[in-house]
Amino acid sequence: MQLYYALYDPATPQDGTYWTWFAGILQKETLHNFYNDIAVKQLPPEPNKLEPSDIWGGIVRYRNWTVLYRYYNGGYDSKGRPGRYVILTAWIPTDETAQIDLAPIFDNNTFKGIAENSQKLPVPEPLSLLEHWTGEEKTINVQLPEKESVNSYQNIVEAAITFTNIPLDRNAWVKMTKQGIMLTIGAKPGPTKEEMLQQKLDSLTLDYNNLTQDYHKLSAEKTELYNTLRKLHEELQNKEKEIVQLNQKLDKKNDTQNPNPPEVNNAAKKDFYNIRNFIKTIKTPFKMTPEPQKLFDRVEDDNAENAEAKQ
Repeated sequence: MQLYYALYDPATPQDGTYWTWFAGILQKETLHNFYNDIAVKQLPPEPNKLEPSDIWGGIVRYRNWTVLYRYYNGGYDSKGRPGRYVILTAWIPTDETAQIDLAPIFDNNTFKGIAENSQKLPVPEPLSLLEHWTGEEKTINVQLPEKESVNSYQNIVEAAITFTNIPLDRNAWVKMTKQGIMLTIGAKPGPTKEEMLQQKLDSLTLDYNNLTQDYHKLSAEKTELYNTLRKLHEELQNKEKEIVQLNQKLDKKNDTQNPNPPEVNNAAKKDFYNIRNFIKTIKTPFKMTPEPQKLFDRVEDDNAENAEAKQ
């Protein structure tokens, strides 16, 4: 993996920033935000009392980086005022740090070199701000809480190994001070924006599939109903033909002055009524002719005349 170095020194500003020197891959804005979001929250209260053997700093996941940082006794600033401190940071892409022991980095030549030169003005820049480093892989089982938790450790090695075995989607922060070593494990993350959108898309797709199935089912039922109506319409047409024939017979008998024409076939009349009334209850594109009503009106008149004749 690659280590990218940057040094923060409030006593020697360079080009409008207190980051005196840094690797080209690191952006000033990222460094500035790191100081405000992380570094300023852990400043040593008395930096001039830090000894070279004191490791005051930490390891933190910041955006897509894992950052190792350490505070050093900076002695006096350019005006002779005490309280100066400097911060050395080593930046590593987080996806390269999984299950890698990062603790030895604090003992490499770059971190040791700053400990020896931290009180110089300015702190000398190392020969290279980029260093290739091969870490040892160490895998352990970490019990992950649902909510944020803080745990203490006796040494940096144990804390660093635990840190890199925490899933990469969790926030993690090792803080080292004279009071001890604390590891904060972030809460279980909720779904990302992309995951939420995917869930919504999946839900909409399922709804669409269900609606499509319902549509095909209703289409099949519609076709079946249409075929039934067509069949009923054909039956109705046949009944109408029978009624037309009966009308013709009645007209013929009336022409012969038959005072008592036979009654119309009641079965045919009943069948026609049943079919007509059923079709009236539903919407149908079929058009009925006025012939049936003409016959029924005549039948009613004939039945009335027959009833009077019998009396």
